[in-house]
Amino acid sequence: MKPLPRAAVFVSLLSAFTVQAAAGDWWRSALYPGDWQPPADAAFLDDAFLQDFSYAGYRRGEEALPHISGPVFAALDYGADPSGAHDATAAIQSAIDAAAAAGGGVVYLGEGTYRVAPPGDAAQALLIDHDGIVLRGAGTDRTFLLNTRTDMRARSVVTVRSPNGGNWRTETGPTVPVTGDLPGPARRIPVADASAFQVGEWVVLRADATPEYIADLNMADLWGSAEARGALGGPLFYRMVTDVDPDGGFIEIDAPTRFILLTRDNARVARTVDFLEGVGLEDFSIGNLQHPSDNGWGEEDYRNSALPAYDTHASYLVRWQGVRDSWMRSVASFRAPENTKPVHMLSNGVVLFYTRGITLEDVEMQRPQYGGGGGNGYMIRFSAAQECLALDCRVHWNRHGFVFSGMQTSGNVIHRGLARQTAWQAEGGRTNGRGSDHHMHLSQSNLVDGVTLDSDFFQAAWRGLWGTHPHGLTATHSVFWNLEGLRYLSGRPFIVESEQFAYGYVIGTRGPAPAVSLPRAQGDRTDPVDHKEGVGKGDDLWPVSLFQDQRARRLGGHDPGPPALTVCAPAEVHFPNRRARLEAITEDGADNGTSIAWEQTSGPRAAYIDTPGEGTAWAVIDLPGAYTFRATVERSEWSVAREVTVEFLPKGVEDTVLPAETAAFVRDGVHADTVYGAGAALEVKNDSPGYARETFLRFDTAAIQRPVISATLHMNSVDQGLDEMAHHVHRVSADGWQEDSLTWNTRPAPGALVGAVTVREGRSWALDVTAVFNETPGDTAFRLAAAMNYGAPGWMTYAGRTHAETEIRPRLVVRHDPAPASYEDWWSGAPETPPELRAPASDASGDGQPNIIAFLRGLPPLAAEPAPALSLHKDDSGLFLRWRQDTRVSTLPYRLEWNDGFDPEDWTPVILEYRFAHPAETGDIRTLEVALEQLPRLRFYRLRIDTDPQPPRL
Repeated sequence: MKPLPRAAVFVSLLSAFTVQAAAGDWWRSALYPGDWQPPADAAFLDDAFLQDFSYAGYRRGEEALPHISGPVFAALDYGADPSGAHDATAAIQSAIDAAAAAGGGVVYLGEGTYRVAPPGDAAQALLIDHDGIVLRGAGTDRTFLLNTRTDMRARSVVTVRSPNGGNWRTETGPTVPVTGDLPGPARRIPVADASAFQVGEWVVLRADATPEYIADLNMADLWGSAEARGALGGPLFYRMVTDVDPDGGFIEIDAPTRFILLTRDNARVARTVDFLEGVGLEDFSIGNLQHPSDNGWGEEDYRNSALPAYDTHASYLVRWQGVRDSWMRSVASFRAPENTKPVHMLSNGVVLFYTRGITLEDVEMQRPQYGGGGGNGYMIRFSAAQECLALDCRVHWNRHGFVFSGMQTSGNVIHRGLARQTAWQAEGGRTNGRGSDHHMHLSQSNLVDGVTLDSDFFQAAWRGLWGTHPHGLTATHSVFWNLEGLRYLSGRPFIVESEQFAYGYVIGTRGPAPAVSLPRAQGDRTDPVDHKEGVGKGDDLWPVSLFQDQRARRLGGHDPGPPALTVCAPAEVHFPNRRARLEAITEDGADNGTSIAWEQTSGPRAAYIDTPGEGTAWAVIDLPGAYTFRATVERSEWSVAREVTVEFLPKGVEDTVLPAETAAFVRDGVHADTVYGAGAALEVKNDSPGYARETFLRFDTAAIQRPVISATLHMNSVDQGLDEMAHHVHRVSADGWQEDSLTWNTRPAPGALVGAVTVREGRSWALDVTAVFNETPGDTAFRLAAAMNYGAPGWMTYAGRTHAETEIRPRLVVRHDPAPASYEDWWSGAPETPPELRAPASDASGDGQPNIIAFLRGLPPLAAEPAPALSLHKDDSGLFLRWRQDTRVSTLPYRLEWNDGFDPEDWTPVILEYRFAHPAETGDIRTLEVALEQLPRLRFYRLRIDTDPQPPRL
């Protein structure tokens, strides 16, 4: 280990001490303190508050999703063809019917492709209408359910439906009035006759959409007609009775109400039709053959019976209706091999309609052929769905990914998962509709928790006059909690847009795209402005998940959370200092016996970490560069880690950002002679002959003195047509081309490959080009080309040289070596160095650098100057250190030492991995071969006579 600096260095460091990784404390929402309890007295129309969303999903989360083992009804035993050659609809339906007759069981689809289609006028290919049936495949990559019919208007591939249709508006038997207003969330319901109900039975609590109710919503002008009020239906909650108290005159229900229920609006409790339960769809992929028509896919074409959009309108892969406490697990859409377009489905993915307590887990839906108006291109839709859970689900390339619709949709939770690339259909690309949204008619009290957005956004805002009955208000009291944004959708610079009736909530966002929009398009109709808190601060939000924390509180095992942790370090340390103080502090400013450990996670070389105390450490750093250190705090079952970065810089180091001097892309095919010039965008494409695009960049680097510490090429994508692309970056030796004349036919030939980058999901990237930069004087030019197979629908569009956002234009970021040290200052600090071992300070070549300075920077001496006493030489066979032989000391050993700063006393021996007993002798020159990596640049070297009795070997 190198000698530690003197105490004076410690004083210098402490005086410049700064907090690098901000306070690091977990923060809580003002609406969710540590002692939060489900609201008891809050009123939906008057108060801002967070409800208890923990009831969502299969059996309120009180039981795990079941794994049914049997009995098993194998579709092969009923004649299903797994080869995909013959239709298997009747065979699979026979297996389903057999399971129904047996009281339930597993209908098993083994590995293979099963072709199905709705027979005749049937509304679906496969129908499950009995309790306890599980349709199971061998895995999403092994079992494929392929619908071959393309005239699927209002049809589904798989339907899970109660035999009676499952419409919970249908009241059966006598109704019992609610005897007191319920202005806020309630589980205890006062009723006129509690003895009319039994524990365990399912009921609906509902009220009518009276003129007064519509007036409370400020929507009398749009929803005030009798027809509109009848269609909207009023608030309704499907619940199980958990307690009956005839003497007290109330019943209790299994989950709270989600919006106002007032006696004025005929609030009542009623029995309704029976629902299915215990149904599961598991472990298979499902898709549709594409419609063969190429035209007729416009926004309103679903209205014209002569067009293909009419055939596909309102079709679904899976429809749930009149079902409770069931699940869909590990099911994905897929593209049939026969499809020549990127089509997984004709229009829609999954809809939950008149459902309660359905869990969708690990469901992935994407790529509709049609995403036009009237309800097409939706991936997962909650429509008259309550207390359902979408867990780790993913939606891509669609008109709308996740959708909430209707006044009887409430209490649903989307937890984690991904929404990516909205406003898309396979036919023609873009759609008018976009975003995952609360679509229409005041859905209530839903939670979106921890979802990642990539070129998508969630909306709970005013939706205007579209539809037979205007969409209007779309949401109230819905919560967006800790969403992560990777990229904004073009033209939508936010990941949440919230303008809810009464109150709405956006709490915590994170990632590179965290912005939130709270518009006031309707003013008084939606006042007050929704609650916004912690934008861009979601990484430190506690709890990380509102849904998980509330469920733990209700079911037990709630943890108050990890301790707050602050980590500090100097932002920069400059030569000659080499030590950085690292400090970790828990929330009360002391470790309190908490175990705190430090480790290095990145850096150009391992640093020595000296830990005098649990919370404080000293990092002794060697080479220049960025070093990251992690402090880990362990307390009970929690392990919390935070990182801090220290930049260790040579004296005078600086970064220079070089914008592209010239940038253009070219196209082949019929555009091979077209000049595209310096537009705001640069394109890369290689998916089919005649449509290839290549991008050329040139940077003026003449003013940068070489060598440099590092140089990186930065590009920022703004659009893409493929999830993942490989780019080849080549050096271009010819740099005389111009933007106003460059075409495919005149483009310069590519030189050596500089590197390759894999661009995932169109994100930005940086490529290390240090080597080619140091080898190239003057201009530096690069060529970007995509490496893909023909037929892949891929392109990448980058911000160009003239893009409106300057920070995302192409650029080279160059890190310089420090300016050479003063020769006189250096040698005056080391007077003991014998004159015969000093290199000359002359500058015979006139390049501004004395020869000794060139040597100290790791460059060979210039031949035009006198041979120095000590010099460094590099050729194809290695790196050589040479010095003049002095006959007076020929029998004594030599020691090579280095010093990286201006402290004359801080010399360290060069300890070589391979020892050399005797350097080779050639006349009066001795030569020592040293591995290049063992003599870094940015150091001073000296060779001295070692007079120790046992000198270290070279």
